[in-house]
Amino acid sequence: MGTGHAQRMTALGRRLRQRHGITPAFWMDQAPPFMPEELAATRISRLPSHAGLVIRDMRDSSHDEIGTLKKTAPVLVIDDMGEGRALADHALDLLPVPASSGMKRPSDRDGLFLPGYTFVAALESFHEDTFEKTIDVLYYAGARAAEGLDEHVRSLMPEDVSCAVFAGGDSYRVKGTARQPISAGDYVPTMLSSRVLVSHFGLTMYEARACGCEIIGINPSDYHSHLCDIAPPSLGITNLGAEDGLNYDQARAAIRAALVRAQPGPVRTREVLAAAQESLDSFTEYLRTIIAF
Repeated sequence: MGTGHAQRMTALGRRLRQRHGITPAFWMDQAPPFMPEELAATRISRLPSHAGLVIRDMRDSSHDEIGTLKKTAPVLVIDDMGEGRALADHALDLLPVPASSGMKRPSDRDGLFLPGYTFVAALESFHEDTFEKTIDVLYYAGARAAEGLDEHVRSLMPEDVSCAVFAGGDSYRVKGTARQPISAGDYVPTMLSSRVLVSHFGLTMYEARACGCEIIGINPSDYHSHLCDIAPPSLGITNLGAEDGLNYDQARAAIRAALVRAQPGPVRTREVLAAAQESLDSFTEYLRTIIAF
């Protein structure tokens, strides 16, 4: 299970527990470090003999895997491009899923979305009601960013912008020559304070849009670039393609244009949180249509 998949299932599991009195079990090798203790305690190492529903939130299932899961309960697969999808009892695309033809596979429930746990939990913890847009560009490269990639992308930005970078273990804010380290715990406040996000396709783009950011895609692969191309128009992604084929002049112009379009702020955290919680509850209502609980 990828980090984004684990993030959104943790957010859903926590909402089910707190709001709806349902405690799901998580079948995984180990609980991710961000998972709260009350959910980590529900981790199981073996598939149970009975359940109401199995949710498989991963790509590329096999026939054998789905067949095994169906021995326990009906199976819902999410964002699954594998051959096992056809065997699942229910299939749902929350993010763009390219079909073999290269076209977007239609979603069963357009408009459904699951935010990440870290995003929701941080919003709940803030005492501030508003965040001003004090950072021009947030560059999020993820935990596995290539060495030096942050400097490469920063070279595309106007010299006078303020910038925050999350790239591997090296996260910092910078303007001019002044550079200040920031921690992983600053991720959501930084996003709320940013005007433009530059990142690869993923959950971060959806969360940044909820925070009022303009979105620019610079991707590690053609696959991620294609996902940007077929993403919902509401994200408003300016996709610059894959890193290895980047047109520098086009990238610089796109970043300047995004800074012009970007909203000045402020962002009201209670409104962002309410929208995230509504998304979780809408997904719960969808679950009620396929299983009684």
